[in-house]
Amino acid sequence: MDGYGLVEEYANRAVKINQKFLTVSDHGMMGAIPRQIRACEKASSKVKDTLSPIFACELYVNSMQPECASVEDLQSFTKNLDDVQKKRFRSSSHLLAIAYNEVGYKNLVRLTSWGWTKGFYYKPRVNHDMLLKHKEGLYFTSCCYNSEVGRAFDQGGEEAGFAMIEKQIEMFGKDHYFLEFMLLDFAKQKPYNKFIIDAHEKYKLPLIVTNDCHVCNKEDSKYQSLMMMVQTGKTIADIQRIVDEEGSQDIFELQDTNLWMKSEEEISEKWAKDYSDVIPYELFCDAKRNTVKICESAKGIQLDRGLKLPVLQDCDEILAEEVKKGFLKKNLPKSKVYIDRLREELSLITRKGFSSYFLIQKMMTDEARRSCSKLLGWGDGSQAVGPGRGCLAPEVPIITKNGVLKPIKDVLVGDSVLTRDGTFQRVINTAVYPLKDETLISLYAYYGDNRGVSLTKDHKVLVEKGKRVKAYGSWSKTTQSSRKSIVEPNGDLIWKRADEIELGDWLYIPIPKVEIKSPEIFDLSKFSEDKDLVSEKEVYQDWTNPLTKQLRKRKICNRYLNFNSELFWKVVGLFAGDGWKRSDDSNRIGFALHSENNLENLCILKSFAESMKIDWSMKKSSTKKLIQFYMNNKYIKNLFDVLFNMYKCTPETKHIPEMVFSLPDNLKWAFLKGYFLSDGHQAENKISFDSKSETLAAQVKFLLLLLGQPSSINYGKRLDKRTNKRSFCFKINTPSNLMLGIKKSTKNYVFRKAKDGILLKVRKIGEQLDVKFVHDFEVENNHNYATSSFIVHNSAVGALTCYCLGITSVDPVQEGLLFSRFMSEARGGRSIVLDFKNIDPLPPEEVFVE
Repeated sequence: MDGYGLVEEYANRAVKINQKFLTVSDHGMMGAIPRQIRACEKASSKVKDTLSPIFACELYVNSMQPECASVEDLQSFTKNLDDVQKKRFRSSSHLLAIAYNEVGYKNLVRLTSWGWTKGFYYKPRVNHDMLLKHKEGLYFTSCCYNSEVGRAFDQGGEEAGFAMIEKQIEMFGKDHYFLEFMLLDFAKQKPYNKFIIDAHEKYKLPLIVTNDCHVCNKEDSKYQSLMMMVQTGKTIADIQRIVDEEGSQDIFELQDTNLWMKSEEEISEKWAKDYSDVIPYELFCDAKRNTVKICESAKGIQLDRGLKLPVLQDCDEILAEEVKKGFLKKNLPKSKVYIDRLREELSLITRKGFSSYFLIQKMMTDEARRSCSKLLGWGDGSQAVGPGRGCLAPEVPIITKNGVLKPIKDVLVGDSVLTRDGTFQRVINTAVYPLKDETLISLYAYYGDNRGVSLTKDHKVLVEKGKRVKAYGSWSKTTQSSRKSIVEPNGDLIWKRADEIELGDWLYIPIPKVEIKSPEIFDLSKFSEDKDLVSEKEVYQDWTNPLTKQLRKRKICNRYLNFNSELFWKVVGLFAGDGWKRSDDSNRIGFALHSENNLENLCILKSFAESMKIDWSMKKSSTKKLIQFYMNNKYIKNLFDVLFNMYKCTPETKHIPEMVFSLPDNLKWAFLKGYFLSDGHQAENKISFDSKSETLAAQVKFLLLLLGQPSSINYGKRLDKRTNKRSFCFKINTPSNLMLGIKKSTKNYVFRKAKDGILLKVRKIGEQLDVKFVHDFEVENNHNYATSSFIVHNSAVGALTCYCLGITSVDPVQEGLLFSRFMSEARGGRSIVLDFKNIDPLPPEEVFVE
């Protein structure tokens, strides 16, 4: 939780501000590099110039760090340390290392890996011996104030700082070592920069200037501070006390709001404003040139993205033997079905050169089970392994945490997705498979996604088959059309292939299980920067004349806000629809009300404002049927900043506050009532909501699902009368409900309530052509996940070989799962060419018989 910005955001901003290089130097790890490469490639595709990724890592360093293979080794080392040594050992300094060739990149990987596996003490750390051993191909810098150089200067002044620089020159050599300065608002940065300039004059080392980035955009700085406060458990008052007492250096991210990604012009402006008195102009320009020189030298490192597998000797024979052991251990039937299935699988596996792959998978899952209980301190190891399979078109939306819909192609490891039992499970692996001239099935459900869900024909869907009364076939056509013939569904759910689904079948979507948290009284004084503006029951806000700077008015509002109030959550719902705020420092929020039909909205806003003693005002448009309602209060504005933390002052970024999803049902309905009064309207049998925000539309659908209410999401374009341009519009339709509208829908034959979920009737079945790839991911603890319309199985492909080896826990014969879908040549499956000898791919039948 050290940085709020995303790699993709940095890449897009780099292109926008005309930068040619992007370095991502995470603390102690290199996990962002694959995303960095992809983000740079994607950003480069939009412009003429190339954005080159530069590979680096801000290493954690402690010269005392021993090589520890286990926790016991570390405990044995630390128990013999005295108090001074323990204090030194706890400290982790920073060191920036930049790879300028392939050797350097491999050494950077070795250093970070050693830190995690042999040098971990609260953080992944390396010692000086490891740095000396793996320094080839790397540039090093003196780094930030939390570096060994910075700490030496902080504790011992210039003399100690110079001594540490001399030591690092000896370690890395003058040709591979740079003095680094930053232009931060951190209180100790200026004297440290002056020391760095003195060191440059003393040792003639090249200078570089770096743009310390913890957020991408300037306006995101406040969210970075909030995130760091969550991580450190500190309040604004705590931070000020630490600063006053000259405490921990690690608190600087909470003081400094100057950590966004700046353009060269912004960096130069910062130098001119705050640092021209300690950094001469010529040296500042030299530092910028040297920074570019490092990037020019370090660009162009090519990483091998190919599949790599170890070569296992006699892998075909070993695989057959291990399968036999598992087959007998599980006491599987020695029937023709099982024997033929294993012969088919092993034939294809050996012919395609995958025997080594399956054995490696067995080693990994066996070790995971063996180590799991030791690492967790509980369980029998089964908690570590839970693979599944899925195969959907790239754009199929998946329900993730808080109802956000993600195309399956964008689902990442670590995402949480909704599963059949209503829980959210973590994605543990993703994959992409090629298709060759295959037509997908597209299923459309009433109160589902109007774009449908496209999936391979053999992929399984949870369904209750639609039934008619037995005599239906003997009825005349007129009787069939006039009499009720549909048998009511009873929740008899089964897994069916997509190409076996028919019109009138019932698809299942679970109701998510979300922990309900009782809302509390909220203290608005948390947003006060002056204790004199807080009393026992009220908070105050001074409004001054911008010209004379004299106090014009002192505004009052109640200090405590009841989060258990339906009135408040109606206001929050109104803001989600008709609310707005400015990106400047204006201490108010507004609501745009249509004067003809928003009397109820106005009453809600007035009641809330008056109950809280909030200063409010209204302004009627002279040209439109519009009333602007203002709440002129910085405390309410700051509260709504926190609630709507992803809102960027545009309708496309509207969303539902995260805490709404864990409110009691009556407060969820109150929010939806407020939102309905702003963006909703009622038709004969349905209620509709319109929004320009895809996220808000998806979250409204999710919130309705939490309340057991089905809804559809429709995608389209509408004409903006103000600009005469067409823009994307998202519409949510849900059956009329007394909690929102004035009557209950009588047209409910297209959905039914089921145990822990809802059944949606299939309304249309189509086909999708020319799909080149389908997507797959594995989830923990379950073998299914929810699309935007219904639940699908993520194990429509399964290997009996894997079951016998213990890689999976699902018997594919019992579950009716196929094997050769993605390995077969017809599906574009590729061989892995390893150095295997040619053997008969068909093991003798008796290998499976005792």
